[in-house]
Amino acid sequence: MLVTNRAFSSLREGTIRAKHTHGSLLTLGKKIMKYLIVVIFSLLISGCQSPSPNAVNTPPPIVENSSPAPDYDKPVDVWLVPVLGFPDSYTKDLVARLIEDGSIHVRSSVDVGISDSLFFPDNKQMISEKALMEFSRILPSLSNAKPNAVYIFLTAYDLNGEDRRFRFLFAQNNPKSRMAIISISRLRFNQDGPSEAPSITKLRLFKMAKRQIGELYYGYSRNTDPNSVMYSPLMGLDELDMIGTKY
Repeated sequence: MLVTNRAFSSLREGTIRAKHTHGSLLTLGKKIMKYLIVVIFSLLISGCQSPSPNAVNTPPPIVENSSPAPDYDKPVDVWLVPVLGFPDSYTKDLVARLIEDGSIHVRSSVDVGISDSLFFPDNKQMISEKALMEFSRILPSLSNAKPNAVYIFLTAYDLNGEDRRFRFLFAQNNPKSRMAIISISRLRFNQDGPSEAPSITKLRLFKMAKRQIGELYYGYSRNTDPNSVMYSPLMGLDELDMIGTKY
């Protein structure tokens, strides 16, 4: 009976000891879980607040055409409209020269198309009056033009008036509609051959454009001062090369 009681006491003590150990393990496990939860939560917050090393120098995404260029909203003094086939480099050069030269705002449009009815059938010269009348239909599509804006059409085709008083024309304008057309066909000529250096042709084009702007936009008259771009009469390339670029 004594042996049995001792055995029972040992068994009871072992059970209590096991329960105590199990309880300690549960407590330790709970502490570890709490610690891990705190660590994981801290890492998540840190990741949200700090960019990754690879993203530190990453530029923001570029949004194409998010807003129009500032100049698009500026009222236009002079619209340059190239006729189909006119060299794009000449248009860009003329825009840059005119903007640099004065305080007027100049823009250029896309090419305008042409039809056979704009040409003399025998020599394929463009008829200036017909061309200006035909091209006037696109004026409403040229946005932000001032009420007194000037429209200059640029062509590589040889140009002449409907009455053919001259062999050719460098340019022709219509003061009522404030429209002009300039041809570079003859501006490309030189004394020694059929083609002049592009830099000289571009300067001649600039002078012709300034003459049209001077007359149609500023209301200047032609004069006899060879230093003025408004010099007249302008009968050939010799006179055009001689005159200055200022009004």
